[in-house]
Parts: sequence; C-alpha cells; structure tokens
Amino acid sequence: MRKLVGSVLRKAFHKGRDIYNSNIKTEKWLRKQSESFDISFAYNGRSYETNIENSLLARAVDSRKKDMYIASVLDSKEYTLNNPLIIRNPYKISLLTVLVVFNTEEECKIEYTIKGQDNANDFDTCDEHMSTRHRVPVVGLYAGKISTVNFRAVNKEGKVIGKKTIKVMCEKIDRKIAGKIEFKVHKEESLNEFFFVSGGYSGGAYGFDRAGNIRIALSEIPMHYGVYMFDNGRFLFPELKMRRPVYGNAHSVVTHEMDLMGRTYHTYYNPKGFHHWACEEKEGGNILTVSSSLDDTYMENVILELDRKTGMAIHETSMNNLFDKTYVTRNDWVHLNAMDYIPEENTVIACMRNIHTIAKINLDTEEILWIMTNPEFFKGTEQEDKCLTPVGDIDWFFQQHGVKIIHEDIDGNPDNLHIMLYDNHAVNRRPVPWHDGDEDYSYAEVFTIDEKARTFKQEKRFRVPVCSTRCNNEFYYDDNRMFVMCARLKNGKELGYLGEIFEFDYKTGECLNEIALEKDFFTAHSIDINVAEMSMDASLYADVFLGKLYEPVRNDTLGKEFRDAVPMPDNIKEEIKFRTMGDVLQLKAHDHDIQKIVLYSDDNVYTQNFDDSTQPLEIFKNQAYFISMPMSGMKNGKYRLALCYKDEYYTTGYTVDIK
Repeated sequence: MRKLVGSVLRKAFHKGRDIYNSNIKTEKWLRKQSESFDISFAYNGRSYETNIENSLLARAVDSRKKDMYIASVLDSKEYTLNNPLIIRNPYKISLLTVLVVFNTEEECKIEYTIKGQDNANDFDTCDEHMSTRHRVPVVGLYAGKISTVNFRAVNKEGKVIGKKTIKVMCEKIDRKIAGKIEFKVHKEESLNEFFFVSGGYSGGAYGFDRAGNIRIALSEIPMHYGVYMFDNGRFLFPELKMRRPVYGNAHSVVTHEMDLMGRTYHTYYNPKGFHHWACEEKEGGNILTVSSSLDDTYMENVILELDRKTGMAIHETSMNNLFDKTYVTRNDWVHLNAMDYIPEENTVIACMRNIHTIAKINLDTEEILWIMTNPEFFKGTEQEDKCLTPVGDIDWFFQQHGVKIIHEDIDGNPDNLHIMLYDNHAVNRRPVPWHDGDEDYSYAEVFTIDEKARTFKQEKRFRVPVCSTRCNNEFYYDDNRMFVMCARLKNGKELGYLGEIFEFDYKTGECLNEIALEKDFFTAHSIDINVAEMSMDASLYADVFLGKLYEPVRNDTLGKEFRDAVPMPDNIKEEIKFRTMGDVLQLKAHDHDIQKIVLYSDDNVYTQNFDDSTQPLEIFKNQAYFISMPMSGMKNGKYRLALCYKDEYYTTGYTVDIK
C-alpha cells in the first residue's frame, strides 16, 4: 500500500498537483498573488520601461513582495493548523523547502519533525516564537522522495494543543548542483548533523545530512568562491554572472543576503566586488570582505569594511601599502583568500596565499602587527622585524587557505592565540628553497601564538590528499573533533571524486569519517537550520538595496564617435545579451569586450566606461558575464542605448523610459 501511495503522489507531483495536501501551492502561484503589492519604494518611486525583452524583477524585491502577500494571508486568518497554506520553494531558489502558513487562536510555538529516511535520523526543530501568526519554514526535505513532516503546536504551559502531518514530494536535484556523496571511511556517526558546501567549478550550493542524503539545494549557482556563512544561518550569495572588468579576475559586484529558504533580505552593490571571503565583525554588524584595488593593476589585495546599514565601503586596507615591493612581482602577488576578525582589537588574521604568510593586521592604523611564516622569507625586507620566532619543530606551510581563529583555550594559557589553517603545501605560485619536496599530501595545521613573546609553535598536523587550491577546516575542542575540507583534489579525476571531508579525532589523529564528494567546492561548513530566524516577517525591512554600483557619468553632449555610430548588425547583436534588472541595465559579453555603454536622450547623456583597465591574464579573457549600468541616478526621460564593442561604435535600437 505504501508503494502505491508513493507512486500516486509522484505522478501527481509531476502533473503539478498534490493529492495529499489540499492547499499546497507553487512559487509561480505565490509570485502571481504578490504582483499587486506596491514596492515602488525600492526604486525611489520610479519606473523603468524598456523594449528590451528580458526584464527581471530584482531578487530582493521579489522576496519582499512575497513576504508582503504572506503577511496579508496571516491578516486574513484564512488558514489553520488543520488546514494550512503550504508553498513549495516559495522564493524559487531553495528546492527542498516548503513554507507552511496558518493562524492559531492561542499563542503557541511550532515544533516539527521531518521523519528520517535512508539511514538518516529524524530531524527535530522548533520556532521558539510564541505567536498566533505562523509562517513555518521547513528546510531539509528529501530530494526525489516523499517527506513526512509532523507539526506540533505547543502553548506557554508546554501543552501540545494541535497536531498536523503533511507529506511533500520534492524533485530530484540536477547533477549540475550536486553529485554523488559516499563514505570512504565510516567508523561512527558524524558529530555534524548537516554539512553545507558551495563554490567550485563543477557544482553549486547544497547541503547533506550525516548519512549522505541531499537535504538542501539552491537552484542558482553562486560565484566560484561559494556563499559566505553568517552565525545566524544567513549567508551572502554572490552572483556568478554579475561582475565588473578589472585587471585580472572579475569579481561579483552583486551579492544577496539570503537564508536557507532562499529569501533575500538585502542586495549589496559593491563596485569593487567580493572575492574569496566575507565575514561579519559581529552578528548583524559590519561586513569585512576581500576585494581588489582599482587604482592600480593588482588584484585580490584589499580588505574592505562595508557599513551594514548602507552597504557602502567605509574603510579600505590595501596590502600594497603594508609591504615593500620585494614580492610585488605579479598581478595577484599577495592573493588574500581568508581572514578572521578580532572585534575588541579591530584586527584581522589574514591568509595570504602567494607569499606563504599569515599576518595580523590592525585595521585602524593599517599596520602589520606580526607575520607568521618561515622568517627566511622576509629576511632583508622592511617586514623582517614583524616575523614571529618559531619554537620547536615546524612543518612549514605553503600556499595555504582558510585561516581561522580557535576560540577555545587548548593549552591552559588564555593569553595565547590559537589558529588553524589548511596547508596546500604547493609552491607553484611562489617557489622557495625550503620547500621539503613533498608533493603527495596537503595538511590541516594548528598553531599557538604567544603574542607577548612574539613566538609561535605547531600543535597539530593532519595529513590529507593533495588539494590544489580551495579548502578549509572546522575544530570543535569540547567534542575532540577536527574537520578538514578538501575542496579541489589534485588527483580528483583519477579518483572519481573532486572533494573530500575528513573527520578526525583531534587528540589521536584517527580518521573517523571520510566523505567523498563527486563535485568540487570552495568551502564546506557544518550548519544549524535556524528556523526561528527564517520564520520572521521580513516585509517591514526598510531597505532593499544597499551600497552602490560603479555609476555612469553625465556628459553635456553625445561624443562624435557615438553620433557617427552605425546600427549593430544582427550577428554581433547575438553575441551580447541585453536585459534589465529593476533599475539596472545589464549586458553580457566576454571580459573587456564592451568598453562603453551610453544611454542618451535629447537632453541628457550618461556614459558607463569599462575601458579603465585591461586584461593582463590570458586565463580570464574568455570569461563571459553581465556588466551593470545603474540608472537610479539618471534624470527622467526616454533614452536610446548605444555602446562601444570591440572598439566599434553601435546603436542598438533599444530604449529605456525612466518615469
């Protein structure tokens, strides 16, 4: 009988209906319901009409409209626990989710259990908010299977005042997002209930449980560096195809603050773009990220502080100003790829791959406080006296990633600083004579730093397969666990899997679990599914867009080259993709192929220049992505679109009417 029910449900699912839950709806239905809600405040009350066929509703605006509709449903008190509104994948990006909406007469909190399948345990969680209005996010459903979810309403006295069971069928996950997951070693149940991986070149952003079942999957692929996790369960999602041409690798300039339901709270515009890493100074506080300088030819060499309320960069620290020129021998000479923050000092511990260096930097004074590496590397440079002195035997690290502060006191001295890093152990970017010749392994390492004595020593070293670039670690002192995330195995193609996660007994070094992932990734994290955070009504947030993009310049007249521009031939027009996203015009082409975009009317001319840099690195010339021209600062009027493409000037026939 169970197989028959499952078969019927699957057939119903593929026909777009659900026979088990009477009020289950799709994202398309939710979008239709939310169309009438006015979000003109997001664009300062203005509208943008165009004959460009592809016009997108900005992701943050779409989420806001949907939340406004859901709030109106709760105002109507139409749905109850026994007869709830169930919306599948409400924000169109998080595939294995539903949002359950209903009212109760009595204030209560909502608990739910997703029944375990395929060797996984039941997953129990709770929205601790006491309310009569409930928007319950259900995250962690099974891909390609029917999930059973049991809800319980619990009042202030702890009494269960209502129950409801729903069954949800979710689609299988596209192999572009996630591939096969299997245990190579499985000696005991993992400490982590859920892992979340993202980034890389072969997969997307997805999560799996300790039994290896896919339980979270985002349908959109983020930038290769993946998402940047925050403590409250939210994360920054950098757009893969929205960048700006620079000297070197073009980074994402549009990044969304999102949760595991796929709801976007804010969109951050950053003219310099984000790359490898971002973190909060404190929960809900300013954001620190790594970026590139645009006033010279160097990349991945800057730390930016972004104001959380405005999204604007309020402080910039360039590594070009902290080091002498000894090692400034290449475009990405320093290659910042990770950092951790010490709020009481306003300092960061920064990981610099291409100079084999971990450094502590004071962001207020823009000063290097100390450097951890082989002191031979900086001998004879202006940074020689910044180097800490090694104590005891040190296994030197090379082209390392993922530096992280260990906040527990692991040696009985609370004044010492403990850090961990992933030692890729490669010197292809910066050869040095003290490399030990070991090309067969990478390592996760733990160090103790005595800042008063200006010394450091090595505490632990865990050997893992060679990882050619990306990777990170997680350490749980109280639970005696070290997780090592090998994100891009050098011999992955021969092995049949590109990434691995190792779980070690920290004290003995024994490998308890080894999980092989078919896809590569940039980082992997243990995550808690923060239902309470995701259940909050976000429709009242004041700001949708934060920060600013690289903006066009207003000119008095249209330049002669554009006055003489010819209509763009169809074959060239097909090489470029044109679209609008709210108040942003976007054009997709290969790196540096579009030098200028012009919007002009009889009264106003606005020029967006992209010819202020060139591409020195062959590896990045074939990247194709959208460049953006924000129109929010332009005067009202009907504009024609022209551009300079591969040094030729064309009119396009496209118009934008700003009202």
